[in-house]
Amino acid sequence: MKVKAYDERGNAVHDQQAELVCEAAAPSMPLYFWNDPTGEKYKSAYFDVYPGVWRHGDYIIMHKDTGGITFYGRSDSVLKPSGVRIGTAEIYNVVDKFGEVADSLVIGQNYKGDQRVLLFVQLRPGYTLTDELKDKIRKTLRSRPLPAIFRGSSWQFPTFPTL
Repeated sequence: MKVKAYDERGNAVHDQQAELVCEAAAPSMPLYFWNDPTGEKYKSAYFDVYPGVWRHGDYIIMHKDTGGITFYGRSDSVLKPSGVRIGTAEIYNVVDKFGEVADSLVIGQNYKGDQRVLLFVQLRPGYTLTDELKDKIRKTLRSRPLPAIFRGSSWQFPTFPTL
């Protein structure tokens, strides 16, 4: 497969987080979507960002020195507070390690010309979201390579809606 990492301007880059693309067709790519007779949804899903180039929907780093690839998660679930791109999975990987937390939801909210991160947590029975637990979560997130992003707020919810 002719795989590359493209920056926001469509330039192939190395050693920086960028969009995973495939510059040539590969056997595993779908040819069309069901119930999309004009191909509009298919083209919009994969070819709108970089015309003629398949955009997979994941952020990666292609390492020039080793040829290896590090995957960072879905580009369509990326937050960008203060211009710093971060996948929600990077936050979930930290929050999920707290024994008090049963589940969590991270969203970005456009606020005063920027984006702020909002964290909703469902706690295990017997726990409440105290200031102490909020600080513990916030400090842990800030100690990771994500310090710029967690200035946001945390709220406790008994359950999350499901479809």
